[in-house]
Order: sequence, then C-alpha cells, then structure tokens
Amino acid sequence: MKKLTTLSVFLIAAGLQAAAQNGPLPASWQLEDCIDYAVEHNRNVRIAQRNQHNSRLSTVEAYTAFLPHVSAGVGAQFSFGRTIESETNAYTTVSNFNNSYSLNASLPLFNSGALIQNVRIARIQEMMGLKSLEQTRDNIALETLKAYMDVLYYRELHAYHQGKLEESRRQLHRLRKLHELGRRSQADLTLVEAQCAADEHALLQGRSQVESALLALRNRMSLPADTRLDAQWLTPPPVGVAESNGLENGFLEADRLFQQAEAWMPATANARHTVQANRYSLRQSIGNLFPTLSLSGGLSSGYFKTLEKGEFDSFHKQFRDKLGYYVGVNMSIPIFGRLNRVYGIKRQRNRLRNAIDDYELQRDELQRSIRQAVMDRETAARSVGALEKQLTADSLAYVTTARKFEEGLSGAIDLQTAAANLLRSRASLLQSRLTYYIKRILTDYYNGKKLYKA
Repeated sequence: MKKLTTLSVFLIAAGLQAAAQNGPLPASWQLEDCIDYAVEHNRNVRIAQRNQHNSRLSTVEAYTAFLPHVSAGVGAQFSFGRTIESETNAYTTVSNFNNSYSLNASLPLFNSGALIQNVRIARIQEMMGLKSLEQTRDNIALETLKAYMDVLYYRELHAYHQGKLEESRRQLHRLRKLHELGRRSQADLTLVEAQCAADEHALLQGRSQVESALLALRNRMSLPADTRLDAQWLTPPPVGVAESNGLENGFLEADRLFQQAEAWMPATANARHTVQANRYSLRQSIGNLFPTLSLSGGLSSGYFKTLEKGEFDSFHKQFRDKLGYYVGVNMSIPIFGRLNRVYGIKRQRNRLRNAIDDYELQRDELQRSIRQAVMDRETAARSVGALEKQLTADSLAYVTTARKFEEGLSGAIDLQTAAANLLRSRASLLQSRLTYYIKRILTDYYNGKKLYKA
C-alpha cells in the first residue's frame, strides 16, 4: 500500500511538472494562438533547428582546419624467442621489452585556397540553415492558417445546414397539418419529407467535414492526442473586406511586392546562396590541379630492456638519449589522376549552371505566386459585394416562396429551389470572405509582415 501511495504521488508530481513546463492551454483559440503554438511545437521545426545547429558546427569546423593537426602515439612490445649470442656464438633464449613514444604535427601552408573556400561554403550553408528554419516556420504558419480557416468554414456551413434542417422540419410540421385538412397533396408532403431527409444527411456530412478539418488543424499544431480541441473554441478573426483596387493596380502592387520579397524570401534566398556556394566549390575544384605544400614536425623516443639482464639503463636516461626531432616540408604535385580532377571541374560547372537555373525558377515561381495571391484577393473583394447583394435577394426570394408555399400558391419544388439557392449564397459569401482574409494575410506576408511571434 505504501509503494502504491508513493507511486501515485510521483505520477501526480510528474504531471504537474509537465503541465508547468508546457503551460496551460487557452480556453478559446484565436488564429494567432494556433499559429504560435504550431510553430513552437511542430516536429519539423525542431528538426530544422537541429540541422541549423549542425551547419553552425560545420562553420566552426571549417575555421579549425587552419590549425595544426597534432597526434601522439605510444607503443609497447614484448618479444620472446631464441637468438645467437654475439660473444659465444651460441643460441640463447631472451625476452625483450620495447617501449616507443612519438609526437607529430602538421600544418597546411598552401592548398590553392581550398581551406578558404571551405570556410566560405560553410558560412553560406549556415545562412541557408537559418533560411531553411525560417521557411519551415513560415510553411507551418501558412498551413495552420489554411487549416484554421477550413474549420471556421465547415463550422459555419454546418450551422447553415442545421438551420436549414430546422426550417425544413417546421415546414414539414405545417404541411402535415395542411395535408390532414386536405389543403395540400400527398406529393408535396412526400417532397418535403425527402427534403428533410436530405437536410439530415447534409447535416451529418457537414459534421464529418468539421471533424476532418479539426483533425487536420490538430496535426498542423502537433497537439497531444489527449488534448481536446472543439470547433466552438475557435474565434473567428475580424474579416473586414476593403474595396478592390482593380486588377491593373493589383498587378502593379504585385510587381512591387516581388521586388521586396525576392530579397528576403527563404526559397529565393537559399537558391541564391546555392549559386554562390557552387561558385566557391568550382574554385575549389580548379584548385585541386595545383600543388599543395605543408609543414610537418615531430619528436620520438623509446625505452628498451632485456628481461634476463639485471643491469640496464634507467627509463629517464634512455628516454633522454633516444629523443629525436624532425622537421619537414612536403609538396604534393598532381600529375595524373585518371582525369578525376578534370571531370570533377566539369561536373561542378554543371552543378553551377543547374543552381543558376533553379534560382531563376524560384524567382519565376515567387512572382507567379505573388501575382496569383493579389489577383485572388482582388477577385474575392469584388465577389463579396456581389454575393452580399445575391444573398439579400435569395433571402427575400426564400421568404416570399415560403409564404406562398404556406398559402398554397407555390409547390414544394419551388421551396426546395429557393432554400438551396439561399444556402448556396451563404456558403459562397462565407468562402469569399475567408478567401479574402487568407489572401490578405498572404500579401502582407510577401510585404515582410511576420506570420507568428518572433
């Protein structure tokens, strides 16, 4: 019993400690909260952070290549066997112990700038690691934004289906009374019953879409499996729609945004860094055709003892007497390496050309994405005004048709058509509003605005 109590206390303390480290989750989730949580807890971000740290270590390692390489060695050897005595010329059995010590150092003096190019390449790769980390965070933020808006869209659409089902049930209740009084036909009653069943199916399907969108949002945020997230906890952002400036002005804005975004966007920046890194690698490959020069030096000593002899010099005396030094200058001249160096230069030139083409592709893709985002924003802004008018007209048409249906002046098919048009107008207006909000955030992002807290 005492062991169980101790275990329970330990588990409770561990749970409290974990809760204190992670912090309490908010009762309601705004868009900024979801994005910040996703950027902080997503596993891809942690992987990118470790990769960036590795690139920083590679930079330090490139700098240390200018330092001397120092190594030390110690050896011990026992030998047993028969040998010829030098004085008596007779065989005798001896046992020897040999101990050796060495210390060596080497320093590169000239290698055609290979070490300098390595430092430059390492520094570029470190900058690329930072940009890759930034790109990972930005991608997660944009994916979380889209997943958040999907949840809001399907949640509101589910509410529209629920309201439509309640209205269909009210119509069905009135129609049954009118049918009992003989004022409406069996055909109208059957059509309204079928409409109620269709609305129930749409409501169930809408709930499934909400749960699927919530699951996608949870995955983007990397929420723990035991953490509950309800669609009603999400707070809709203020979706204010500005007037459209027209596509011509939008394209001018897109060109301005491209000039700004091309310099700092992670994808284009990394493509530009890749071009520069390949230039340094090409210089390094060309440098392999030239000789290399290095300085080396060291010292060595040893100790020897014949185990059968009682008299021998001490370790200190032998170590001092056998101590030796050496200093050397080494030159390596490449003469023929089976064309490896020549073909290496050609391959590196091809890599450089590929990097330049990839950079141009990244620029074209960025320009296309910016123009598409601006065009979608302007289209959504103009659509909102038109859809608001359409929604007003469809609402009035539905109210009029419903009143006529209750008075027996219109059929069930007319009522179904008016209800479907009203639902379609509501969904289209909601989608246009959310699309405008997403594209507005995206254009602000291209303008340099952060998607998350730095």
